[in-house]
Amino acid sequence: MWQISSRASASQGQLHAALDRISDTQTAARTQAEKFTLGEPGVALNDVMTDLQKASVSLQMGIQVRNKLVSAYQEVMGMQV
Repeated sequence: MWQISSRASASQGQLHAALDRISDTQTAARTQAEKFTLGEPGVALNDVMTDLQKASVSLQMGIQVRNKLVSAYQEVMGMQV
């Protein structure tokens, strides 16, 4: 039982870290876009577009992971003992 708890805790930590990275990527992209919109020097349009694309890809990856987790949960809950 202890090993299962330990594995679940490790997986939960990894999932939480991944969600934090997605959030950080979104925040960085939004900040870059705001700086560009305000005309701050040193912020190029291509950098803003790259950051926005990275944020979009990371969000889509997070959504796909969530979908897989929900699917696995539904499959486990549908199993008969």
